[in-house]
Amino acid sequence: MSHAHPPPPAPAGPVRPGAGAHIRLRPATAAEIRDGFWHARREVNAAVGIPQGPHLLESAGNLHDLRLAAGSAQGDFRGDYPFMDSDVYKWLEAASWQLAGSPSPALAADVERIIALVAEAQQPDGYLNTWFQAGRGRGRYTDLRWGHELY
Repeated sequence: MSHAHPPPPAPAGPVRPGAGAHIRLRPATAAEIRDGFWHARREVNAAVGIPQGPHLLESAGNLHDLRLAAGSAQGDFRGDYPFMDSDVYKWLEAASWQLAGSPSPALAADVERIIALVAEAQQPDGYLNTWFQAGRGRGRYTDLRWGHELY
């Protein structure tokens, strides 16, 4: 007679460890980096890199290009590459991770402001790529190989 217990139900989500797996899934927010190299890097990022993000995105033209796509700005597309929008999304991700571990009203206000701008630029059908909406691209889905529309 076997005394083996039935396997636990599979967790929801894209990762489903098999019955022989020797792991336990935990949410990303359960991990903490409290010291060492990565803690020091994260401290610098929190104090310097993330706070200057909105200014850098403004000066590089990333936010201007979103305003063009939203119809709330005039002028020329600023930027030489079709992946200018990804800088905005990467900053939003970094700022959001920072907010999850260390609330900051000023940072939260910047995040909310930039999220609102992204939402304004997004077309009703969900499409969003300033290079093609307000820039140099020659129309939606015309440069799938290099245009970063599938990014």
